[in-house]
Amino acid sequence: MGDGRFYGIANEWDVPQQLSLDTWTVDNPGARLPRSYIDGIHGNRNTNTLYLASRAYLRLKQASLGYSIPEKWSRKAAISRARIYFTGQNLLTVTKLSKLYDPENTNLMGYPVPKSYSVGINITF
Repeated sequence: MGDGRFYGIANEWDVPQQLSLDTWTVDNPGARLPRSYIDGIHGNRNTNTLYLASRAYLRLKQASLGYSIPEKWSRKAAISRARIYFTGQNLLTVTKLSKLYDPENTNLMGYPVPKSYSVGINITF
């Protein structure tokens, strides 16, 4: 627990602005954080379970979908074989964590996992 993850706001650089602004006020009684202090003896630096979150997740890292065109259709175009395909990486992540965090990344300031998509056709003459 010594790495600061369970201390809420350790300093102004640790928590994204969207989360750090969700503090208790009369108009926002269901806020995530009890108060908006960062430093001093009244800060949110006490170790407690308020800041614990499950990092359980389900991620679809890679998927491919393809269709081979029947030979009776491809022969009409003087093609011996044709295949259309779609491939994607990091297509879906299901987690209860805020979208600002990646469950695989242990660094709270890390970059999000990029998604990529490819569509193509393989043709053999």
